[in-house]
Amino acid sequence: MIEILKILLKNNKFPQSSIFNSGNIEVPFFVIKYLFCENKEVKPCNACLSCKKVNKRVHPDLFVVDIEEGAKNIKINQIREVKNFCSMTTSGRCKAVFINNAEFMSIEAQNSILKILEEPGDNNYFLLKTKNKYKLLPTILSRCVHFNLKPVDNFFKNEEFSLKNLKKLSFFEVYDKLNELIKEVKNLEDFLKILIYSNYPDEIDFLFLLLNFESYIKYNINKDTVIGVISFWIKGGENCQIKFAI
Repeated sequence: MIEILKILLKNNKFPQSSIFNSGNIEVPFFVIKYLFCENKEVKPCNACLSCKKVNKRVHPDLFVVDIEEGAKNIKINQIREVKNFCSMTTSGRCKAVFINNAEFMSIEAQNSILKILEEPGDNNYFLLKTKNKYKLLPTILSRCVHFNLKPVDNFFKNEEFSLKNLKKLSFFEVYDKLNELIKEVKNLEDFLKILIYSNYPDEIDFLFLLLNFESYIKYNINKDTVIGVISFWIKGGENCQIKFAI
């Protein structure tokens, strides 16, 4: 996962709104440190003042939300503080809001953060960490890019499904090859993982397309539709948008 995050960050393609479906708090904070790091060569360096402030959770452009002591959930007034934070002038080039245990936001809090995610503003990044993203409103899920990749074995690093090799085939050959793959792995999530791990770190735009697809897994979209869109993109339809009736 870290390699994919580095690709997106290095190429300024990291999404403004993201969900980390994991118990590991260090992964989203890797992203935050990268965004704020002052080192131009190695990011995050963990040595500059910005990295140290993020590690201590005292960076002026970082706002952390979590369940308050003695409470059972994240309340709407905490999200209102997020809105006030975002309205203030940044001390650097961007701001980051990290919401830990996001699945424990009250319905009122979720509706409030949804309004912010709909209009995040320039250079504002929202990172939500949860152990169960499906406790969040579907409208929140649809506005975020999801990072929930699990460790995979060498099977997923398969050159046969690299973009470079797939582009050599005709549209129908690509479609048939992807169709064979999804029948072999039997589920859409592993199908996307194989394509992702077969193409990093070289195919940035393709990776971003595949990561966005993960947001739609919960809707049980038709596998043929997914294969068709990916096949069309591979064969020259790079400007196509992911749009499904959900």
